[in-house]
Amino acid sequence: MTRKGLLIGVDDTDSLKGGCTTYVAYCVIKGIVKKFGLQVNDYPCLVRLNPNFPPKTKGNGAIRLSVQLDGVSLESLTEIVTGIVRKHSRTEDEGTEPAIAFYQVGPDQQKLHDFYRSALVEVVSPEEGARLANDLGIKMVYLKDSDKGVVGSLAALGADLSGDHTFELLAYRTESMWGKRRLVDEQSVIAMDRETGPLTFNNYDYADRRVLITPHGPDPILVGIRGETPEILTKAFEMLRFGEQVAGYAIFKTNQGTDAHFEALKRSSTTKISPFSVACFSGEISRRPVVMRGGHVLFSVESKGVEIPVVCFAESGGLTKKARELELDDKIRVCGGTRNRGASICLNLERLEVVSVSVKKVRRPPMCSRCGRRCKSKGLRQGYACPECGRLFRRPQIAIVKRTLRPGIYLPDAGSMRHLAKPLSRVRLEKPRGQFTPLVRNWLR
Repeated sequence: MTRKGLLIGVDDTDSLKGGCTTYVAYCVIKGIVKKFGLQVNDYPCLVRLNPNFPPKTKGNGAIRLSVQLDGVSLESLTEIVTGIVRKHSRTEDEGTEPAIAFYQVGPDQQKLHDFYRSALVEVVSPEEGARLANDLGIKMVYLKDSDKGVVGSLAALGADLSGDHTFELLAYRTESMWGKRRLVDEQSVIAMDRETGPLTFNNYDYADRRVLITPHGPDPILVGIRGETPEILTKAFEMLRFGEQVAGYAIFKTNQGTDAHFEALKRSSTTKISPFSVACFSGEISRRPVVMRGGHVLFSVESKGVEIPVVCFAESGGLTKKARELELDDKIRVCGGTRNRGASICLNLERLEVVSVSVKKVRRPPMCSRCGRRCKSKGLRQGYACPECGRLFRRPQIAIVKRTLRPGIYLPDAGSMRHLAKPLSRVRLEKPRGQFTPLVRNWLR
């Protein structure tokens, strides 16, 4: 019998009121293994897409499952999977438009890879997704009268995680606890972070003294631990102390923490910058930072003759402080998401790379060489006079100000980083292309 690999993509099952696409995937895996005993080929994949997509919920994530379709008809599997997705999706909520894609692996995967890269950096229309599904013979199931979820489900099918990737262990709550405060011991999270970092990351925000592995919405997730290997995740999970029952967990392979959106941008053929896309610019500071209401910082970068406004939000913490230190002619590279700002495009800052800092000079009243006192201005173009001896000076003193900003890469505080952003702790931990991690015994519970 020929072994047939099947990829299943799922998207848009949750809403701001609750639900979680990873939980739907968890239930699907449990359901099809119990019903058919199918072999799972790989870890389920949690695929984050363009973080600037306006209608997204939370992290704009979609799911891919990989199974071996042996002795089971596609029709039977489609019926079972559709029923499970329908049961656990928030189809009653406005804006939730679940879509499921079934793809028997063929020679056209490059088209799916290209589609995935586009969905990482720009807004892709459902019409484009529907055309691709039709061209590749991908079976699509829509649970409502909309094909909005086709983009995420197809992009998940095409996600290329053969290069750098990370893993996330997602543990789920019992249904009776959904919507209630999560009972996770903070000190156990700190101890886990100190023991397993940097092989796990973004567990705890020491600046704000805040646990980062627990979400805050009414979704079924209890904790989500991100790290480099499945083994370190199970070790980290065992170190945590809970005040509530854990319903189960699954380990997902993911593009989180890899800068996948910025890497995809390097390979993108798109030259036009449009709203709600991912963009990077290299250039010089052309307008000094201004602190706006709420503590946000606005400055401008001149790149290839074009001036681009850049906003750094106050919530970015340490990144905002660095943005305030920028000066005219500093050479930088900025990356983030684009938005309309009046008649121009503005970049919401997500990553700041300071290439070099300029020399900052200031004009000061001169020091009197006779009595050592700082002179005072006599008025516009009238020079300066020493308040002690009255000696006159025509020109100001030009002083070089010591800069505290240094060349380097600056990111938001851990609690404000987007899912795709690579933390500095992962630098030099990136996985080489072609590395495959086999399923560990306890990846699903």
